[in-house]
Amino acid sequence: MSQEELAQKIGKRGKTVWRWENDPGYGIKESDCRALARALGVSFEVVVSTELPHGAEPLPTSYVKVPLLGICPASDKKIVLDEVMEWEWLPREDVRGRRVYLLKVKGDSMNRAGIDDGDKILVDAEAQPENGQIVVARIDGESTIKRFYREGTTVTLSPDSTNPKHQPRTFTKQNEIMLRGVVRAVWLKRVK
Repeated sequence: MSQEELAQKIGKRGKTVWRWENDPGYGIKESDCRALARALGVSFEVVVSTELPHGAEPLPTSYVKVPLLGICPASDKKIVLDEVMEWEWLPREDVRGRRVYLLKVKGDSMNRAGIDDGDKILVDAEAQPENGQIVVARIDGESTIKRFYREGTTVTLSPDSTNPKHQPRTFTKQNEIMLRGVVRAVWLKRVK
C-alpha cells in the first residue's frame, strides 16, 4: 500500500504519513495509531510496539531520489540518452552518498551474472572499475553493459551469458571509450 493510499484510508495527508515513516522525532497521536491499526488490519499493540514482528525487517531511515536514465542494452550496443525518464526512491544506505543512477536492462548478455532483461540496475557513476567488474560503457557513442577487462591500452568487454551468440569484444585507443560507472546492484540485489 502506498503512503497516499494509507493516508486516504485514515483521513490524513500523504505528507503526514511520510513524516511518520521518515522523521523519528515526529509524534503520532494515539487516535492516529488506532486508525493505522484498523487500516493495516493489525492490532493497536503491533503499531505502537518498539519490537518488530518475527521475520520483519526495519524500514530504512530515509530515502534518496535517484534518476532512471533510460534503457541500456545487455546485448548489442545502442545509443542511450542521458535524459531522466523518471525518479525512483532508494534507501539512503544503498546509495551511500555516491553519485548513482538507474538503468533499465534490455537483452540477455548478462543473465548469468543475475542481470536479466527488464531489470533495473543501480550504477555507481563515481567508481573506477577493476578487472572483472560489470560496467556501463559507451563505445563509439553506443552504450552496453558488460564485464570490464583492461590490459595495457586495450579494453575487453565480455558478456556473462547463457546465450552463446554473445562474445567478448576488444577495443583499442582508436575507439572512443567512456566508462559510465560500475554496476552495484540489480534493483537492490547485489550482482554476482
